[in-house]
Amino acid sequence: MCKLYTLLLLLLISAGCTLGPDFEPPSQNGNIETDFRVPAGHSESTETSGLASQEWGLIYQEQQLQTLIEQGLKNNLDLKTARIRLAKSQAARIVARAPLFPIVDLTTTGVRQQSSKLSNPNNGISEEFTVEATVIWEVDLWGVNRRAGEVADAKLKAAKFNIYGQQISIIAAIANTYFDLQNAINRQQITESTIKTREKVLDILILRKEGGIISGLDVRQAEVALAQAQANLPVIDTERVQLENALWLLLGEEPRPIEIKDPLTIDSLPTEIPVGLPSDLLQRRPDIQVAEAELHAATASIGIAKGALFPSFDLTAGFGRLSPTFSDLTKGQGKTWDVGAGLLQPLFNAGANLANLEIAKLEHQEALLSYQKSLLIALSEVSYSLQAYYSADDVLRATEQLLVSSRGYLHLAKLQYGNGVIGFLDVLDAQRQLFDAELSLSNAQTKKLNALVQLYKALGGGWQAQDATITDS
Repeated sequence: MCKLYTLLLLLLISAGCTLGPDFEPPSQNGNIETDFRVPAGHSESTETSGLASQEWGLIYQEQQLQTLIEQGLKNNLDLKTARIRLAKSQAARIVARAPLFPIVDLTTTGVRQQSSKLSNPNNGISEEFTVEATVIWEVDLWGVNRRAGEVADAKLKAAKFNIYGQQISIIAAIANTYFDLQNAINRQQITESTIKTREKVLDILILRKEGGIISGLDVRQAEVALAQAQANLPVIDTERVQLENALWLLLGEEPRPIEIKDPLTIDSLPTEIPVGLPSDLLQRRPDIQVAEAELHAATASIGIAKGALFPSFDLTAGFGRLSPTFSDLTKGQGKTWDVGAGLLQPLFNAGANLANLEIAKLEHQEALLSYQKSLLIALSEVSYSLQAYYSADDVLRATEQLLVSSRGYLHLAKLQYGNGVIGFLDVLDAQRQLFDAELSLSNAQTKKLNALVQLYKALGGGWQAQDATITDS
């Protein structure tokens, strides 16, 4: 018995060993620039806090848009699926950590049998009742079970940040669709206003033709201009229905018309864009956090695969009572116990364990490359989004000037036509240019709004750790 206790003590002492490399977050070693590249002609904000550190409610200030985003975060089907996967990861973590603790079973049996009366004078009937508690514990001699728990922890972390990533994407998609809907409504109103104006002009021209003042050519030109404007309405109507359906899908509801209350405006856009530092992406981008967690899981898996090459130890103990009558089980009679230890040493499996170890090492290399790629993608997306935002701002300024010039052009064209200096075709050209400029301004405003959405998303904005109800279990 003393030798057995000595063996158990040695096993427990040696159970502190853990095979495989310990995870360390990858070091960038200066691969991340100190500042983002700002397009020529623009200066970076002097604010120290980045845009992504601001909550989405401060970026999207329209009340209806905020309501839609809140509804999407609550009911979006993809986000609900991500929450289910998180719950599965939490349950899988419990399963993975269970082998670190002993397994305790309670067995109760009762046997009644008949044998020869010569050997058993009690009419040949005998009874035996047993109650036994069994404890089985796999000694985590090489840290395999601890590594398995480490893998489960990393996968749970990845599931959490997957939810944050889904949240960012949903917020961005709802905001983009909302702004596109505002644009469609705005262009529809511009088109309808243009149609009414051209209808009035056509009525005046018809009266002037009937009075012999002008020829039928001016009337035909006005009819063509009116028809061109009218042809835009069905296209915009189709676009609006498509955007409404896309928005309701993001909200997890059936498609139907939606009333957008606020007009298209850029008044709520920030005057400066503080993008922060590139190194902030390591903490702000959920996809980078997911890649790091998957790298952690792949690192721990090496220890699991390496542990399969070494022997495993099991300790068992049983304590119980045995009695010919059920009532005697509670009287402390017929005590039984047993203690044992088992060793399993892999001898031959055609190289499968060594191959699994090699697979684990290769998967670790793959996860490391995936992490590095995620970082490069994040830097690239921010660089492009920053360029797109400032380019959209330049386009908007030019389009605003175009609108001012188009209005002046139309005013002069009307004066010269009234004085007989130019023909009506020149007036129609001025009207067309103004119409195009108004539509272009609406598109330019939407493009800048959407560029801000994409920049905010690329920087990792739109989530806070307290936004998702997640607890370690």
